Amino acid sequence: MKKELYDLTIEEFVRLLCGMEEIYSFELKMYLDSGDVGKDEIRGTYDEICDLLTCLSLKYPENKTIQLQLDKIKNSTFDYNMQLSMLDVYNYLEKKTQGFDKDRTGIVWHEMSMYHCMYIDEERLDVINKKIGNGWKEYKVIEEKDHITGNTFTSIDYKDAYEKEFGIAYDFFYDQAMNLLKNKMEGGDINSSKLKTLPKELSTDEARKWLQVAINGGLLNADYSTTDKTRTKPQKALLAEILSDKIGLAHKYKPFETLWNVSGLSKSRYKSKEEKGIVKGGNIIIEVFEGK
Repeated sequence: MKKELYDLTIEEFVRLLCGMEEIYSFELKMYLDSGDVGKDEIRGTYDEICDLLTCLSLKYPENKTIQLQLDKIKNSTFDYNMQLSMLDVYNYLEKKTQGFDKDRTGIVWHEMSMYHCMYIDEERLDVINKKIGNGWKEYKVIEEKDHITGNTFTSIDYKDAYEKEFGIAYDFFYDQAMNLLKNKMEGGDINSSKLKTLPKELSTDEARKWLQVAINGGLLNADYSTTDKTRTKPQKALLAEILSDKIGLAHKYKPFETLWNVSGLSKSRYKSKEEKGIVKGGNIIIEVFEGK
């Protein structure tokens, strides 16, 4: 039977949240016509291995070992071909922690953090370094300062490289899951702002992608609330306008008025434009989206 969401281990769940499939490895034995046994190691994602075994099964229909291995892979591994919603994330974590028992919630939070650090971060780093080694030049470099010697040096901007390779919302669901667990550990209830429901206009992959850009740039918190960089109404109105343009919303301000529990964003933005577009702190907001 194919693995379902609730059957996933913590590691598999983290990989699903981050879009980083597990690379499976197993030994395939084939009994040759000569009577000898041929062995080969097969490595790849679920789809890659299934495709290979399916081709071999069609080529050697009499070889029952191949079909047995294919059945084993389909029954014991996870194909990661699943579209997650925040309700899916909530339901999985609720089940895993037995109703968000505080001690169990802490354990799951630490395990998820560990798997992200041990596997996801390392594998993403390896992907980028291999691309650079193969001649990829689309990454940025940043200048940093050694706080001990005072010397400056340049290094690869891996955050920018990750966004280019994995998409600008590459850790959206992982961050949401970790914030949910953290909130539960701190005693938050089901109606906490951490679980704020997005207006339907913003509940799309495209919208979440651009909301994550705002989060990464420090313009929004992980629960979509505004930060110190976007605390005034003109700043909120400017951010709403930029996000609406990026997402392609027909109504620019209403979804964000609902999200942030404010009113009059359209009027505030109109007034700012009348004043030659000047918004205090507006350059910071605009810079977050430049080049994206």
